[in-house]
Amino acid sequence: MYSSFKECQKKLAGVAAVDYFFATECMELLIQKVSLDDSQKSILFHVLAKLMNSYNLGHSCEHLSDIADQTIFSSDEDSIAGFKLPVYNDLDSLLQSFECDGLPIYFAKEFESLYIRRLWLYENEVAKFIKHRLQINEVDTQKLQIVVNKLFPELLDSPLERGADRRGVFSQQNKTDWQKIAVINSIIRKFSIISGGPGTGKTTTVTKLLLASMLLQGRPTNIALLAPTGKAAQRLTESMKESLQLLPTTSSDINHARENLEILEAQTVHRFLGLRPNSIYTKYNSEKPAPYDLIVVDEASMLDINLFIKLIRAISQNTKLVLIGDVNQLPSVGVGSLLSSLTAESHNTFSTEASAILKLFDESIITQESSLDYVVKLEKNYRSEQHIVSFAKDVLAGQVDYRKHQCDDLQFETLKYLDKNLKIFADKYRLVLQSKNYQQALSELKKFRILVANRSIAIGTNQLNAKLESLLGKAPNSLYKGKPIMVTQNSRSLELYNGDVGILWSDEGSSNSLKAYFEHREGKSFAINMLPKFESVYAMTIHKTQGSEFDEIAIILPDETNRVLTKELLYTGITRAKKKLMIIADESVLKTTIKKKVQRSSNIKELIEI
Repeated sequence: MYSSFKECQKKLAGVAAVDYFFATECMELLIQKVSLDDSQKSILFHVLAKLMNSYNLGHSCEHLSDIADQTIFSSDEDSIAGFKLPVYNDLDSLLQSFECDGLPIYFAKEFESLYIRRLWLYENEVAKFIKHRLQINEVDTQKLQIVVNKLFPELLDSPLERGADRRGVFSQQNKTDWQKIAVINSIIRKFSIISGGPGTGKTTTVTKLLLASMLLQGRPTNIALLAPTGKAAQRLTESMKESLQLLPTTSSDINHARENLEILEAQTVHRFLGLRPNSIYTKYNSEKPAPYDLIVVDEASMLDINLFIKLIRAISQNTKLVLIGDVNQLPSVGVGSLLSSLTAESHNTFSTEASAILKLFDESIITQESSLDYVVKLEKNYRSEQHIVSFAKDVLAGQVDYRKHQCDDLQFETLKYLDKNLKIFADKYRLVLQSKNYQQALSELKKFRILVANRSIAIGTNQLNAKLESLLGKAPNSLYKGKPIMVTQNSRSLELYNGDVGILWSDEGSSNSLKAYFEHREGKSFAINMLPKFESVYAMTIHKTQGSEFDEIAIILPDETNRVLTKELLYTGITRAKKKLMIIADESVLKTTIKKKVQRSSNIKELIEI
């Protein structure tokens, strides 16, 4: 077939070494089990190479319907023909002609999907975990009503509802308070998901959920707050503390519960599990489950299946797990699109058993038998920046008429004016360098950020950061007072993690006395030579911003479309902006991005419904 990977590369566009060697090793095992002719061997080799290629693009499996009768690994640009796969029935018959026992692959006949065996086992384990937790818990409804009414009084006019995080007073105009329903739905079951876009009050909901859990138990609840990244964990801690401070002083029991919650610090899932590089060790596992009553994971859209498996194995039978996130944001960098898969086709309808409890609080709740009633989607947006929210919704809907959203706080420019705008952006960053102290510099840095899709292309972080440093009169990649930096490597000993943003500062003004200060480590300085790897952060990738917010955002798209440009990426960037947004992109690229949706193959939802 192919005598070497080098020969394979000449015939298959985009094939990676891991694709080639995975397919080669699988075929060696397969031909020991079953007799295949040359044509069958060729088909199977290319299907297996495509399976591994798709895995590295985030897919859990390969649906036969997606690849049958298709030419794979082709490139018109490089004049590479690729390989044409047979029609669906022929491909299906070939894969059903042998058993996968002893092979690193599995053909799920009921789903017509080919898996790397480990991923098939993982999806089944996730589905089993959730199915075992779908049952509604026994609950004292009278006590639940008392607690919920304390946290959600009929007429809300507290600082929390109209407070600094831009949430307005809840309107009682015959509309369901989905925050309240989300709290109750999570109380009455051991697994739940609370999904919502920016400004829908996810943090407020989580805060009230934790308070309700503590009040119902009548004792301090052992709670773990988790997030996939250090940045997201930091943001969760800050937002929780803000929400707690805005709670009205209503009763002694709420005040007591609040005091217990104020000392909670979120941490990364990796740190919680004690994961170590190149090690299978976990602090908690099925034999030694984590000793917590309630585990909350924020920014759950960033969870990949490999990490989620480790997490659910660490959860005891009596522990509640609540996932929080925006289903429309970018999926994980790793394999799977868990939050999307687990919330697909959920419409805020509930089973008869769940509805019986929820209707005690809202008679308008719709009863409809569904295996997805563990999901509540927050629908009301409390932000004042409705023009940004409206544009974000249109992007998700694939609406390309973006010009109608143009206003003072939402502007569109083409790449023709990129250099002019970079000079304006440099002046914004100049305020960081001119700050009186590092605290002011960090505060200024939160006000504005440039977001891009890629790192190493012309319009990527590497070149834009260098260009901005030149505009500021600094040598690219040099060290200087006021330089914003982002950590790119975890350091458990320093408690600095990938994505942490800080500033280089010196009170003496000498470059020899520069130290690093970070947003979440108030008053603590770090010697530069002790830092893990870091880079300039005038511009950063949209992937790195998940869990962050800025007053003003400028999104710059490249001059040509590429694989990472999707509406989910653009939506994630847009929703980082609190007050102002500028998008710099050529019209064709922007419209193509808005139309392109992330599609990741999985059968988790179907496995739950079996």
